[in-house]
Order: sequence, then structure tokens, then C-alpha cells
Amino acid sequence: IVLRDVTAISENQRQLELARFSMEQAKTAVFWADPEGRFLYANQTARKWLQYSTAELLEMSVADINPEFPRDAWPAHWEDIKAHGMVRMESVHQRKNGEIYPVEIYSNYVKYEGREYKLAFAYDISERVQTAAALQQRLIQLQSIYNSLPVIIWSLDKDGVFTLSEGKDLASLGLEAGQMVGVSAYEVYKDNPLILEQIKKNLNGEFCEYESEVEGNNYHSFLTPIFDENNEVRGMNGLAINVTDKKRAEEELHRLRNYLSNILDSMPSVLIGVDAELSVTLWNSAAQRETGVAVEKALGQPLDRAFPRLAIEMDRVRKAIRTRPVSYTHLTLPTKEDEC
Repeated sequence: IVLRDVTAISENQRQLELARFSMEQAKTAVFWADPEGRFLYANQTARKWLQYSTAELLEMSVADINPEFPRDAWPAHWEDIKAHGMVRMESVHQRKNGEIYPVEIYSNYVKYEGREYKLAFAYDISERVQTAAALQQRLIQLQSIYNSLPVIIWSLDKDGVFTLSEGKDLASLGLEAGQMVGVSAYEVYKDNPLILEQIKKNLNGEFCEYESEVEGNNYHSFLTPIFDENNEVRGMNGLAINVTDKKRAEEELHRLRNYLSNILDSMPSVLIGVDAELSVTLWNSAAQRETGVAVEKALGQPLDRAFPRLAIEMDRVRKAIRTRPVSYTHLTLPTKEDEC
């Protein structure tokens, strides 16, 4: 009679069945392969993803489901797994219908009772790859925008160190993309108190908009703080638009306006201009002298109120605005002495 304690055997059997069940039910693909790369096992997720039956997969090898992994690459891969114990890689798998999908694979070297195996876990990373591709496309679009416009896009960490420096207008400052990364903004702008003040405000959580001059260029800048999950400022983003040409054009326009105004004021004739609503837009010095009405009081006023003597001419003025003919009218204007 042979007596055996079957309690330990039953427990081991239960654990073995649990392990096999867990592997079969796993939501990731699980494979066992021999040293030649032939499949010994594939769980139901693997079979579902690849669209092969168990019998079909047991007649196949790794090269049959991975078009990027030819058979002659297997020996080096096997030695790599043996040397490191575990190897991670991103590759692709091919379904039975020919569709290819991206996977992340963790290959493990296992030796049991003198025999060697590869235990692989494969994860379908289609969503991750698609998301990364979409983000890359948006990044390319963004780069094409700020590399074609006179702007600089930059970021600082909470210590005021550049973490990003991009944009076409860096060239106006003699800089290249990324050149400022790692440099302290406090050092760069130590002689520009206006910019330093705005950076400090922004790193304290305040949105800032300002104009400044750097290396002879005028910039209209916007600073936005970056908050972490605890609502603490962890950095900032900046957008600087080169408005040098616009500012120069505005200054030139202002100069021309002043020049024209001086010419009109120096003319002995009364010159009055009105808009489509017959409100006064021009009132030169001669008009002020002849009527006694100051420029400040006349501008913006209805013509017949600023210059009552022209009330009878309003219809002709309206017609002139509509048809734009050149019309001459002789009027005797009252002087200050006449009004007295």
C-alpha cells in the first residue's frame, strides 16, 4: 500500500490551472515560442487580434505574423533575449486578412526543466500611435505657422530659464531656434527692466501684454502663466510679435499728418473738412482766426453748428460729397470784431 499526501499536489494543480486561466483571459496578447521562434501557445486575445485559430498559430512562427521581422533576424534576437533576460521593442503584427497594426512587445527569456522558451506580451498601441501622429501633425502645422510669421514663441520654467525658443523672427535678433534653451531670462534681460517686470508678474500668475524694444526691434508680447495640478505656477509661455514695420509706418503716418497739418495751418485761406455725416474733421488756423471758433471746439461738431453762416450751404455740401464735383463759393466770413 502506497500512501501519498495529495493536499500539496492539489494546491499546485490549482495554482497551475489559475495561472493558465489568467494567461488565457489576459487582455493583452501572450505568446510562448521555442528557441527557433515557433509558437507553442497563443492566448485568446492573440488569436482574436491576429484572426488565426490555435491550430493555425501552432503551425506558424514569429516571422509569419511580423513582416518587419524576417526569419534570418531571429537568431540575433534570441541571443539578445538570453543575454538581457527581457527585451522591449515596438514593431507591427499582421492579421490573417493582411491588416497591419502597431504593437509594443516585451520578450522574456524563460528556462524551465532544462528547456528554453520565449514568453512574449504584445500590446496593441494603435491608439497611441494615432495620437502621436496627430500631435506630430499639429506640431508640424504650428511650426510652419511660427516659422513663416514675424513672431517668437518661447517658454520659461518657474526659475525663469528658457525651455523653448522658436520662431522666424529669432533671426532678427541674430538667434537660431532652440539657442536660448537653458539660458536664464533674468540674465538675458538684466538691462531691460520693462521685460523683467513683466516676467516676474507672469511667474506670479498674472497675464501680461506689453510692448518693448529689443535689439532695435519693437515687439508686442503676450505672456501666459502655466499652472500645475495644484494651481501653482510652474512656468510661462510667451508670444512676441515683431511690430517694428507697423510702428515705423505709424510714426511715418504721424509725421506726414503733422507735416500736412502744418501746411494747411500755414495757408491764408480758410480750409474746412467734413466727413459723410457733415461733422468737422479739419479746421485750420485761418478758419479759427476768421470765425473765432477754436479748433478744439470745432472738430467733431456738425458743420452748421460750428459754422452757422454755412447752414444755407448744407445741401450743396451734401451734394458735393455724393457727386464729388469741384465747387467754388464766395462767402464773406464774420471776423471777431464783426461778432462783437
